[in-house]
Amino acid sequence: MSARAARLLREHFDEVVEIGAQRTRSEIPQYRDVPVEQPLANVAAGFDAVLADLEDPPYRHYRKIFSEISYRRAREGFEILNLNAVVALTEDILYQFIGIHIANADERISAIMACHGVCTSGRLGIMESFGRSNQEHLNEASRRTCSARWSTLFASAGSRSAPSCRCSVVSTKTTSTSQRRSTESRRR
Repeated sequence: MSARAARLLREHFDEVVEIGAQRTRSEIPQYRDVPVEQPLANVAAGFDAVLADLEDPPYRHYRKIFSEISYRRAREGFEILNLNAVVALTEDILYQFIGIHIANADERISAIMACHGVCTSGRLGIMESFGRSNQEHLNEASRRTCSARWSTLFASAGSRSAPSCRCSVVSTKTTSTSQRRSTESRRR
């Protein structure tokens, strides 16, 4: 299913990367002011992962790259929509090349489906990483808040030590329970 899309990307790799880097700088606000070399290297790595997934499914390379990038970007304060915009841009470029270079409708649909699968895996990597980053942030905030409350309470009572904080454990268990319930309701 993805062999034709992989061949097309391999044949036009440099052109696709150049277009991707230009569009990234012009369409995604965080990249407008960075030197052209940075998005060029990132876009090349991204399309290299797309190519690896198209040549050797299941789709895991693009997801891994976006999982790693997204975690760092989430910790730096990037918005999830900006990273999703990069995937949407990748998908759009691939679809345009498929539309231009693959005339046969069945082959075109097959190539589009393969590219969509790869890009969906990238979106999953983004969501997983942002979720992990947000959970860590909540746990850190909870520990700081809980620790400050216990310290104040025990200091006013004349005690030297406060009991260990379990707020992050409760927060993690609550989140896990909510995620499990959400998964169960989607199955129904």
